[in-house]
Amino acid sequence: YGNPEPPVDACKLAVASGATYVARWTTAQPAALVKALKEAIRHRGFSFIDTISQCPTQAGRYIFANDDPTKLLEVLKTRKISCAQAAKLPEKELQDRIVTGKLFEDNQKQEFVAKIYSLMETAKG
Repeated sequence: YGNPEPPVDACKLAVASGATYVARWTTAQPAALVKALKEAIRHRGFSFIDTISQCPTQAGRYIFANDDPTKLLEVLKTRKISCAQAAKLPEKELQDRIVTGKLFEDNQKQEFVAKIYSLMETAKG
């Protein structure tokens, strides 16, 4: 019967939790996903990447009535939309879309461990 709970946007939750690099990609975008993973690893601070993949076992069988992973990959391709394109659309038009791209990056915020060391130095002072 589906999940009665409202959905939670993991990327928005990550930003609210202090992440300074947040992206979302699908497995239908492997080159962009690999690039984002490299960026996230190099990024100083809390990085979060939401990766949407096809699920032939549950979503495929019960939501899309198709358990073929290749066809489900096509579903991801048709539902994805770049964050730049999504910014131009009203929220209502994004309901069945997957907004992909680098959603947030802050390179000015002090990294958490550096902040702790700074506090320790101040306390020694």
